[in-house]
Amino acid sequence: MSMIDFVVRTSAGDFQRGVMGSDAGQPNVILADGASISLNVYPGQIVSYVRQGQALVVTLANGEVLTIEGFFDTSGVAQGDLLVSAGGELYAVELVPGEGNILYASYDDAGDFGKFNPVDDFFFLRGPELLVDEAAVAATEDDGGVGMLLNPLIGGLGMIGPLGLGAGAVGAAVLASTASRGEEDNGTDAEPEPAVEGSEETREEGEGGTSTDSSSTGGGGSTDGGGSTGGGGSTDGGGSTGGGGGGQITDAPVVEIREGVQSVGYVVNGEDISDGVTISGTGTVGGAITVTILEVTETTTVDEEGNWTVTFEPGALPDGDYETGVDVVITNEGGTGTDTDVVEIDTEASVTFSESTTEGDGNVSAVEASDGIILTGTVEAGSTVIVTVYGSEYTATVTGESWSVTVPASDVTGGTYDLEVTVNATDSVGNTASTSGTVHVDTETSVTINTAIIGGDGTVNAAEHGGGTAVTGTAEAGASVVVAIGSASHTVTAGGDGSWSATFSSAELAEGDYTATVTATATDALGNTASTSGTFEVDTEVSVAFSDAPVEGDGIVNAAEAQDGVVLSGTTDPGASVDVTLGGTTVAANVTASGAWTASFAAGAIPTGETSLTATATATDAAGNSASDTMPVEVDTVTSVTVETATVEGDGVVNFVERSDGITLTGTAEAGVRVDVTFNGHTNTVTAAGNGSWSTDFGRSTIPQGESVQTVTAKATDLAGNTATATGQLVVDTVVEPLTGADDVTADNTLNAAEAAAGITLTGTVEVGATVEVEFEGLRRDAIVDGSGNWSVDYGAPEIPAGTYDAAVRIHATDQAGNERLITDTFHVDTVAPDVPLVSSTDRGVGSLRSVGISGTDEGLEVTELASDGTSQDLAIDAVPDTRFPETDLYFDTAVPDGSQLVISSTDEAGNQNATLFVLDEAGSNLVDIAHPGLGEFDVGSIDLNFALDSELTLSAADLEGLSANDNSLTIHGGSDDTVTMSGAAATGDTEEIGGRTYDVYTLGDEGGRVIVDEDITIVT
Repeated sequence: MSMIDFVVRTSAGDFQRGVMGSDAGQPNVILADGASISLNVYPGQIVSYVRQGQALVVTLANGEVLTIEGFFDTSGVAQGDLLVSAGGELYAVELVPGEGNILYASYDDAGDFGKFNPVDDFFFLRGPELLVDEAAVAATEDDGGVGMLLNPLIGGLGMIGPLGLGAGAVGAAVLASTASRGEEDNGTDAEPEPAVEGSEETREEGEGGTSTDSSSTGGGGSTDGGGSTGGGGSTDGGGSTGGGGGGQITDAPVVEIREGVQSVGYVVNGEDISDGVTISGTGTVGGAITVTILEVTETTTVDEEGNWTVTFEPGALPDGDYETGVDVVITNEGGTGTDTDVVEIDTEASVTFSESTTEGDGNVSAVEASDGIILTGTVEAGSTVIVTVYGSEYTATVTGESWSVTVPASDVTGGTYDLEVTVNATDSVGNTASTSGTVHVDTETSVTINTAIIGGDGTVNAAEHGGGTAVTGTAEAGASVVVAIGSASHTVTAGGDGSWSATFSSAELAEGDYTATVTATATDALGNTASTSGTFEVDTEVSVAFSDAPVEGDGIVNAAEAQDGVVLSGTTDPGASVDVTLGGTTVAANVTASGAWTASFAAGAIPTGETSLTATATATDAAGNSASDTMPVEVDTVTSVTVETATVEGDGVVNFVERSDGITLTGTAEAGVRVDVTFNGHTNTVTAAGNGSWSTDFGRSTIPQGESVQTVTAKATDLAGNTATATGQLVVDTVVEPLTGADDVTADNTLNAAEAAAGITLTGTVEVGATVEVEFEGLRRDAIVDGSGNWSVDYGAPEIPAGTYDAAVRIHATDQAGNERLITDTFHVDTVAPDVPLVSSTDRGVGSLRSVGISGTDEGLEVTELASDGTSQDLAIDAVPDTRFPETDLYFDTAVPDGSQLVISSTDEAGNQNATLFVLDEAGSNLVDIAHPGLGEFDVGSIDLNFALDSELTLSAADLEGLSANDNSLTIHGGSDDTVTMSGAAATGDTEEIGGRTYDVYTLGDEGGRVIVDEDITIVT
């Protein structure tokens, strides 16, 4: 197997290289969307191009196949470019669709390697090692261009050269090149015939060498000493033999039925007939198949795997139970073949249900249901029967042509109804049949006793008892009913409407006052039985009595009880009437059927205050008998209570300190009564003293913290149960709320030098009416608090220490209740300017500056150009760390012309700024302009004259103060060609080392200004 190098360029422009070939373990290449590929082969070494789905299949001259997956999209359009390269040449392959999936190719020169070419990475400088017969290699360089080559035929092993094996062989689908690098077309361009898909390759040895026949059907050619093979089959000079003029001889086809017939045990059932009958088998590939059953014919073709299947349309074959033959004929160019078998068809099934003989008579009684219900019927032998009752399925037992199933007693639902039965049968070949019917189920009967009308009203009194007592009810028509009271019983028969009646004499029913029980048992025609019982009252006497329970629970009517009225209760004989008298008011009692009575007296009938009354109850029964009873009733309806909250802790307000030792609540009530005092969900119970006063303490834990108004409730309850309630309001204020610390002093809560110079105002909120004292860096100051609780306090610039630190703020508040609260807050102070940028290198062009190097790797660098016309602009720069020197290079997008000055500024995170005025060569002047309007926006800490020749700078104390607001200090860099004039400046004699150079220190002005100047600069004072 040859190994073919390739290179892929992704849609992002990245190149990836690899090797194709099974020896390399990578037989295929999968391309991503938009990727292009270059193969290390000569155009003449490619036989054909074929599209298979989204893959491009490339067949080489030695028969090897390269598969490039993802070369096409789903519609067949190439998603990238295909190139081939070998020996330093590169060709773009243009593919044109031909017949079927075959593609024609033309090759365009893609340029020379070694020049600046965007496709340089696609070049291969050496040719591929493609294994072929050395004797078959033939040069075709005389063709005038690689794009003109036709592809060679291949014999034994050898190597294919860059130009293939000669144009005389049958080639791939390759078109002539459309661009041959300036060489003339030799007039031999022609579109060759495409290679035939599926063609075989055969090799035979002759005297002239190795020949190849590229078509299985023969080509009509002849053989000579060259060894090539034609289709005529003649030989000359030891050549190989052709394909026999007429192509290959085809054998007669064969066919065999494999599925859907009797020989394989298959029976066609009703479902098959409905869905279509399918017959399958095997046969000679490509053979034409006809299948005939009952003069109905279906046709198909044997597939590539040697299988065939036909389906007869639903209804094409008749229903029934029969057998018939099936004939299959296969035909191809070699003749015909046949096979036969039998189709067995069975589409019928049957089932019956014997409903009229179920349990002997088609009826199921309770006794019969007690051991289950047996259902039976007939069916085809060998069938399966499923019986559905009560929504459940039961599998029947099939014996011969009979079936039976027992529905368990536990599954039988009692009652009187027609039971629906559904029977489904499936015969041995899958045909189904069903039937249904009903079975009458009667497992119950019924009986009732109407005790409510015994004696007319359910009670037998003395008069009714003397005339005998009738008992009535209902049962199933014709049922026998046995009625019994005590030891006496009567048997009666229910009439056509189901009613029955039995009468008991006065001798059979005892006198007195009691509840009698009567029972009735009914038996219907099927033997089902039912029983019931009931009670009625016998009352031949009368009585009345008050309830033993004390009135209102304790024998005393208090105010609350009197307000909703008083209810007296007792008992009497059922049916008796009762009149009750209390304090001169008489009411008719409400008497229940059981003889219990209640008499309700409205609130107006109950006197107020404290008094004793007598209640009288009189009962009268239906016979005119009467009886009376009396009971004493006590009345007590008054009590009182007060609570005092205004004087708690002296002012009715509990503050933080007062809460710490608890509070005492006081009030008055009726002497000796119980007082329940509730505060904040906590209840204390005390007893009022002899003088009526009461007091109780609530500990610290019961008093809530914060601000709230608590309701105090005192409830007094006297011995009679009378209650009185009083409430009061108690203010609890133990906190200063709200109290917030200082808001952010700036947008980022960091105070820089410029912001500190303007002073600060600290603000927050506090409880309305409170006072606030603020301490900042040791300075205490009373804040101003407005009517809404907003506080503020100012600190001037001199009161703000310079430096970098977190400033602490203490806020102390006192509210009107005397509560105090202290909170702290912080904000960040950073008034220290960053180091001034120091220019260490420049990159100059002709009359302009292209970049500068800044010592170190300072961040936050910006550059502003001060033009000679007084304008200024921020420059676009690229800051790049220098890998060779410890500096950051600032590249200007546009070169800065001479005559301008630059301000290079550095700003830290706090917003503090320091800048260098970088002086360039002045156009026509050596004077340094420090009065430029644009300088007012910067804190200039240094002026750099190093890169401007013969600079002249004049600096006054006012200039110094205007330039450096940070610390009134300025450093001047330069050399011996520079002059600085500072009127009034005084040398201090001190020096400083900066960047390995010595600087002299001068004072300037009355504000402590300092100027540090390179010792080589000429100073004029």
